[in-house]
Amino acid sequence: MPCAAGARYTESGLRKRASWEATWDVQRKEDAIDALAEAGTITADEAKARKKREVGEIPVPPKYDSKDFRTAAYWQARGKLDVPKERFISYPVADGSKATDLLLGWAGWDHYQQAQALAWLIGKQFDEGASGNALAPLLQGLAELLPWLSQWFGNHPEFGDIGAVYRNAWQEYVQRAVLSVEAVSAWTLPKGGRGAKGARKRKINEDAVVIEGGTP
Repeated sequence: MPCAAGARYTESGLRKRASWEATWDVQRKEDAIDALAEAGTITADEAKARKKREVGEIPVPPKYDSKDFRTAAYWQARGKLDVPKERFISYPVADGSKATDLLLGWAGWDHYQQAQALAWLIGKQFDEGASGNALAPLLQGLAELLPWLSQWFGNHPEFGDIGAVYRNAWQEYVQRAVLSVEAVSAWTLPKGGRGAKGARKRKINEDAVVIEGGTP
């Protein structure tokens, strides 16, 4: 399954994905209020009032159907709720501005490990001269992980909020790639672009998720 939404979904699927992301953001706000109540910072009644005032009714996002995915294989792997059931994640890599290869990572990695793999790949692509749209799918894939990093890895014993660390790194990557945030967000696989089918594939070494030099 491609690491970037722009390579997984059609236009209709991207719209549904945006609805799901908006719902997740609202749920995170609700969870943050509940956490304050659980910690005793506010009372249960105060939490209830704040959720009503600041969160309100959480919208139910639309279900997916086959036309929302770029291939039948993606639809079969994810289904109407877009639940990841694939075994591998595909990462496009480039030589300069020309896509030349496709790496596969294990889909069982958690969000932190996926972010480490992407950061490693982005750094490697910079070293090999890639820039611009050649890096857009990797940058988009990393952007997808940022909210989850803050949600699940917000209290790293050494680095603190991993999401904030990677968000800062992501902003630097975007600038170095000479791209805008909007361009990364809007990237989609070009018509006739090469996906997993027909591309030369190789598995990414598990050591790739170990970032050297003390970087999380």
